[in-house]
Amino acid sequence: MGSKILILKRKDQSLVAGTYSIGVFGFKGVTKFNISVEVKDINNNRQKVGEHLNASSQVDSDSVECRNCRHYISSRTIVIHEAYCIRHNLVCQHEGCGVVLRKEQAANHVHCSKCGQAFQQGEMEKHMKVFHEPLHCPCGVVLEKEEMVKHQSLTCPLRLIVCRFCGDMVQAGTEPLDARDRLRGLSEHESICGS
Repeated sequence: MGSKILILKRKDQSLVAGTYSIGVFGFKGVTKFNISVEVKDINNNRQKVGEHLNASSQVDSDSVECRNCRHYISSRTIVIHEAYCIRHNLVCQHEGCGVVLRKEQAANHVHCSKCGQAFQQGEMEKHMKVFHEPLHCPCGVVLEKEEMVKHQSLTCPLRLIVCRFCGDMVQAGTEPLDARDRLRGLSEHESICGS
């Protein structure tokens, strides 16, 4: 149905030599899948902030922007390109998208009404279930997945922390009553344990 790409960069601090495991889980029933691994060096010639454009990143002076897909095409072939492009391609009008689609694929290209992310039509149900269905935290808070991850790692009173004073693994608890302890970033337990 869909495809996913995982890009690991050499500069990534969490990247270490060793074995990587990939788990594939079907959303509904049996799922067929293909996995391929590719190692390649990507030279990024994009302009960086504060740098001048280099010759390879400049648009050729003989190029003209296509009125449909907005790609720069050689002025010698722009008429043929535009005739073909307008007849066969559409540009997604969703704000911030602008992806160029074949006309026969355009009906399958949809955006989430809550977050705006683009998908194929068949992936929308899974996206809504995984990312936008309310989740219940044991502390009583109800949030969508992305906010729940933040809540459980940063603010949930039931999250486990290592106390900086006694070294025990304890529940963080609510914010401490003392304003100075809140400014120091102490949990409720640490406020009591370290005072």
